[in-house]
Amino acid sequence: MKKINIIRTCVLSILSIFLVSSASATLITNGDFSSGLSGWQTSGDVTVGTAGPGMDGDFALISFSNDISPVSRLWQNFDVSGLNQIQITFDWFFEYTDNSRNSNDVFVSILKDLDSSPVQNITLDRLRTNATPRSDKTNLFSGTFNGLIDVSEFDSDARLQFRVTDNNGFLGSWAGIDNVSVSPVPEPTTILLFGAGLAGLIAVQRRKQK
Repeated sequence: MKKINIIRTCVLSILSIFLVSSASATLITNGDFSSGLSGWQTSGDVTVGTAGPGMDGDFALISFSNDISPVSRLWQNFDVSGLNQIQITFDWFFEYTDNSRNSNDVFVSILKDLDSSPVQNITLDRLRTNATPRSDKTNLFSGTFNGLIDVSEFDSDARLQFRVTDNNGFLGSWAGIDNVSVSPVPEPTTILLFGAGLAGLIAVQRRKQK
């Protein structure tokens, strides 16, 4: 019985280590922007900020600038080969100033399959469902996005992109992004295999004791 308990403990420990390592693994680099914009690609007006609502230290500031472009982008590509689901999390804020009646400034995050056509947008409206309007500034929203995304139809390469579009062209809007994580979600079959292995080891040990 003592040997069975030892085997059970060892297998459960291995399973726990596997699950923790799978959950903590990230498919992108420098998601906290502690190394500036290293690992990321940009276009338009993208810099690194040091203080912002809901931001934890350094963060990416995606801004509108009349001198550069009304559209600013921040993105990183990563490999999703063999994955069915990924978990995407990030902290964000969006501050906008827009006096146009005919168009809205837009902050959007995009997950795109680089080898095919599927695109999944996370718009401001969707992000607002998890956010609380801040009272210290008008037209300023912040929150945390945490979602499971199906990538089973993706071929191999994916892109996570954040974009700010200032449709008015005269007043500024900007977004902050921090603590970006893209992690593979362990498959249920993998967990079942570990469970089956545990049951098999215990059964073998019991037969030996008989």
